[in-house]
Amino acid sequence: MVVPVAAGLGFSVLPRFARQAFARPEAIRVVEDLPRVMDSLWLLHRAEWPLTARATHAIEWLKNRL
Repeated sequence: MVVPVAAGLGFSVLPRFARQAFARPEAIRVVEDLPRVMDSLWLLHRAEWPLTARATHAIEWLKNRL
């Protein structure tokens, strides 16, 4: 995935460590200071299907952190 980006054939969102681990990190341009993108997060499920305990726990975890 990194090689085509380094060759100028596209773009990608990479974690910092992926760029640092690449053999030629200087070949990858990093764009910084762009405006943050904000979007709504929606949780949908079928009302007639009960949620599992795992899903209920995950929803509570998300609600407490978002």
